Amino acid sequence: MISDLLPDWELVCGADAPPGLDLDLYLWHDEVGDLTISACDPPREHYRLRFSDQASVDIFPRRQQILEALPSPGVPQDTRDHFLADQVLPRVLAHEGRLVVHGAAVDVGSQAILILGHSGQGKSTLAASFAQAGFALLGDDATVVSRRGDRCFVRAVYPSLRLLPDSIGALYSEAPDTGSVAHYTPKRRVRLPQMRKGEAALAAIFVIESPSRDSAIVTEPLSIAQSCLALITNSFALDPSDLELAREKMEEASACAREVPAFALSYPRDFQRLPDVRAAILDRLDQVGAAAAGGR
Repeated sequence: MISDLLPDWELVCGADAPPGLDLDLYLWHDEVGDLTISACDPPREHYRLRFSDQASVDIFPRRQQILEALPSPGVPQDTRDHFLADQVLPRVLAHEGRLVVHGAAVDVGSQAILILGHSGQGKSTLAASFAQAGFALLGDDATVVSRRGDRCFVRAVYPSLRLLPDSIGALYSEAPDTGSVAHYTPKRRVRLPQMRKGEAALAAIFVIESPSRDSAIVTEPLSIAQSCLALITNSFALDPSDLELAREKMEEASACAREVPAFALSYPRDFQRLPDVRAAILDRLDQVGAAAAGGR
């Protein structure tokens, strides 16, 4: 599986990395250490992403090649696909110079909104509630943010919606068509007919924060610096130590933050309040549109 955003790249499954390469430079690991990135140095022409002892890929940017190692016994194809789609492809795209963020993108008419937030804060559930209300979903995980002139656009690395069983039960009166995400998570991949492919102009960014103490639904404008920081904090990278790529990412995030209004979003984690949350977001979009019209 290779995204159409990487048409020149090759994925080789069940392959062994070329011998004689020592990936002794440890670059990054996630909070629990299940996902690690290492590299061969010098030169950094070979990277390895490993998820625990279950999946591993070797990435060769100059050759534009991804070698997927043979999985451990008992690791299902769904888990392998999840690892490639959610971790490998976004980081390869980032290494190619794209700004790729961990966020959900929803088509709200002629434009889209981008929803950012830490894992577990409800990005997918909020995006799914928009889909249930008739809006088209681009994706809920990895989103490419790009810029042409003074406009910014979003496009999902791959169309996706993954929800926990309680969110599925609360949002859907009838059980939707679902599939496994990976064998280690109870989340289900929800197959929606109204997934949108391609890119959409970005109207606004919403950054989910902790619920307010009085259970109010609040959308507060963020400064350009705060918006830029949110984009960077939620972005993917293959080589976090690459200073040139980090500079380019910062420039792209800063430009996007200058062009697109961003808001901190706080709301109670109550499924029954999701229609009110959507209404608050759409109200903010109306204000953004009115301000833009008034400035012309």
